[in-house]
Amino acid sequence: MASGVTDLALRPPGPSGLGRDELIRAFRLMYLSRRIDDREILLKRQSKIYFQISGAGHEAIQTAAGMVLKPGHDWFFPYYRDRALCLTLGMTPEDMLLQAVGAESDPSSGGRQMPSHWSNPRLHIVSPSSATGTQFLPAVGCADAQRRLEPGTDAITVTATGEGATSEGEFWESLNVACLEKLAILYLVEDNGWAISVPVEKQTAGGNIAKLVSGFPNLKIFECDGSDFLASYAIMSEAVEYCRRTQSPVLVHAQCTRPYSHSLSDDERLRVWRPFYFWIGHQRAAGNSKVHYAHPFHPACLFCSFCKRKFQAVIPDHSRPVPVLIAEARRQRQVIAHHQLLCIVPVVHDVQDQLIFKESQCRTHRRFFKSLPGKGRICRCRWINGPGQL
Repeated sequence: MASGVTDLALRPPGPSGLGRDELIRAFRLMYLSRRIDDREILLKRQSKIYFQISGAGHEAIQTAAGMVLKPGHDWFFPYYRDRALCLTLGMTPEDMLLQAVGAESDPSSGGRQMPSHWSNPRLHIVSPSSATGTQFLPAVGCADAQRRLEPGTDAITVTATGEGATSEGEFWESLNVACLEKLAILYLVEDNGWAISVPVEKQTAGGNIAKLVSGFPNLKIFECDGSDFLASYAIMSEAVEYCRRTQSPVLVHAQCTRPYSHSLSDDERLRVWRPFYFWIGHQRAAGNSKVHYAHPFHPACLFCSFCKRKFQAVIPDHSRPVPVLIAEARRQRQVIAHHQLLCIVPVVHDVQDQLIFKESQCRTHRRFFKSLPGKGRICRCRWINGPGQL
């Protein structure tokens, strides 16, 4: 197995092929991904969006993968944390924010998919499902179809997942077929140590998916520190080149971290933040009173320090401010016609034309209800039984 070096000080300034502009672009993409995540969290707390799931802690490996792969040529089956990957492949912050607010102009699904379910036909990004592990079998089918329809092509199929979803049966079914048929597919396992709320050692036998699948024939396995951009880029370059050259399956196991809860519908503060406080205590005991609280969980912070040492300059940011993009996305949110809504959520009425809703989930959405015209009231929360129609 290959392994990436995790100490920036022990490595040359950058992998071959990465110059100043590419390194700065990588930092800006990682930083932008985290900024969008954090702003969406604020929007959720303000009840301006209804769901948020974060890709925080995964930015380095995703950005490295996106810079090595070829959008529009390779095929991508991402999962809900792959924000930085989709940004690197060519999706825009506007695309993501339009989906977050459920705008009709959302290019991925017209506001019908849940947030963080991005897709783009031009970039060959296939829309994911909310159920974990459902991306594996379609990805294997895509790789098989690519081999049959375009023999001789060097295009590969990439499917990403967290380590928790590797416990699903679809993962093992797809891996068996990929190795049996020797398909050009790359599994990117982003291991943040938590399968929703279950630690990896309680979810995966042995606590390491790379070791668990090491007996599969024709499967090349790579491991790296997914919080280190340079290590991730070096390993992803090697893995993608191997997959293209041999047209056989590859699995990249990247060790990441997850600073936030599984989603904003979960409260896991005691479990998730425990390593953070241990790290802070260790740093202070070592006499580092000016410890940066973001470092242990922010790949962009580590990479920014490297870029500043190398270029001796503050990295410029010419991108449009995220709050401006949020305001534009909210202005573009359109209330879809009543007959279109019937295929998405139930429209519920009672005899007094009052909305019947589950108090524990919808109390914060009153303003959203009032903003909708007519008698129809909608919400994306779960509904209690009551008079109404579908």
